[in-house]
Amino acid sequence: MEILKSDFEQKLPFIKKAILEADFIAIDCEFTGLTPPHININNADDLAQRYSKIRSSVEEFTIVQYGVCTFKRDKETGDFIARPFNFYIFGNDPDNMQSRRVFSVDASSLAFLHSNNFDFNKWIKEGIPFYNFTEEGTFYESAYGTLRMNNRRTRIEESALTQSGKSFLEYNRKAINNWLQGNTEQPLIIQVNTPFYKKLIFQEVQENYNNFLQVMSRDLKHVEIVRLKEEQRKAKLQKTSALNFRTIIETIGDAKCPVVAHNAAFDILHTTDQFWQYLPDNLTKCKEVVNSMWDYIVDTKYLAEYHPLLKGCFSTSVLGSLFNTVHSELEEAGQKIVLAPGFDRYIKSNKPNEHEAAYDAYMTGVIYLAFMMYINEQADKQNNKENDEQINKSNGEQINKPNGVENGVENGEENEEQNGEVNGEQKEGDNNKEKGITLLGKRKRDIIESDDAEDTIETNEEGETTENSEDEEEKEEGEIESTKVIDEPSRALFFNKSVIPYYGRIFLMRSDTPYINLKGEEEVSVESRKKLRTD
Repeated sequence: MEILKSDFEQKLPFIKKAILEADFIAIDCEFTGLTPPHININNADDLAQRYSKIRSSVEEFTIVQYGVCTFKRDKETGDFIARPFNFYIFGNDPDNMQSRRVFSVDASSLAFLHSNNFDFNKWIKEGIPFYNFTEEGTFYESAYGTLRMNNRRTRIEESALTQSGKSFLEYNRKAINNWLQGNTEQPLIIQVNTPFYKKLIFQEVQENYNNFLQVMSRDLKHVEIVRLKEEQRKAKLQKTSALNFRTIIETIGDAKCPVVAHNAAFDILHTTDQFWQYLPDNLTKCKEVVNSMWDYIVDTKYLAEYHPLLKGCFSTSVLGSLFNTVHSELEEAGQKIVLAPGFDRYIKSNKPNEHEAAYDAYMTGVIYLAFMMYINEQADKQNNKENDEQINKSNGEQINKPNGVENGVENGEENEEQNGEVNGEQKEGDNNKEKGITLLGKRKRDIIESDDAEDTIETNEEGETTENSEDEEEKEEGEIESTKVIDEPSRALFFNKSVIPYYGRIFLMRSDTPYINLKGEEEVSVESRKKLRTD
């Protein structure tokens, strides 16, 4: 479903409903460019260097199209219902706003978009505007009654100030604080001898006191600061346009479900910078900002490359190739993914759909679902094996006796069968270079039946329900507590303990440290570094 500026507010309630009800959400972005010519990506970059380079690239280019695809399992049929939304994004403003955005374009990126049927006229005319929290904090009312903002290109960096500029700013910060503590209704008058100093005071008030102070020009060399009354603050907020794509980003966060992207570094960092708040200057702070936006971010490329049950299964982890492989596996397993009524434009289209953001988001979601089903299936097999061994031990049976018989089956035959199964799985894993994963047991029927297990999300080895106690051992850094995030039984599939440790890990291309761990520190083995240098 295409969403444009002209119908965004009208369709917003419907979009929000789909997002909030989703079991998981996939996203994808299209950009005006990836990295400018002066930025070189090197394998030897440490994480601080790589983050700095990506941040500089994010500040240079912009998102032009945003895809959001929601997935919700139908309780009656077991099918997953997909709703792909395709948003055009453009930094133009409504009549009462003035942001003066500037961004770069890469000619090859524009040519790529054109070759994939991107409508540039629609982008400019119908692109949805956006304001992140950083920008919203700088809004001020001009003499003409419009709202203006200081964006990053017009902002004065404090680190670039001369000593006299720093002294001027520090002196007036103290003056503002002293005036506030005095609790007077009289305005504070500040002398500004140059337009530069005047802009500096405006910026200071807008960024740090915008919710309750207002600064205005008094004459050529003076400004005055006044307290805003409650009704004035409300009136100011009402002037902020409801036409803001950030609403979608906030709603995705409110859904508290996995948010999935493929090769996600640029998608996630662009999303954060453009719609949430400007990226901070170091990676540690960046992780805090991203986690404040969305709780459970998943990168399917990282899963394909590094999850122990998936790595080595595919000859390539390119989005389209992965989709073609796993989509057929899902169909063979009896798991249908159905486009909801009104979302059939990709079925009817005679044009290729790849590289339209919503369709790429749809493909990403299908890949994620297949991965989750396969990982859960393999985890179930392992759990069943461990439970069988536990039962055998508790019954006093001896396992792998040299010449004994267990339950009417000779050990030799049983071991041969087990070895055959293991060898078969290993052989299958080797062949998966060509054919991908095989979904055998986790049919959609099994997922439907799991709805009856609402009270058995966490079980011990004997299958008994366990409850978290106050004196339970502390979770490791970044570990997700599944019982706190599963609002729907159908979401249990996506919070299996076999996959949770891999959430929050964002794949990095051409890097000795191949991921960013949003939930903690990055750890890379020597073997992984050797592999990365030989790939």
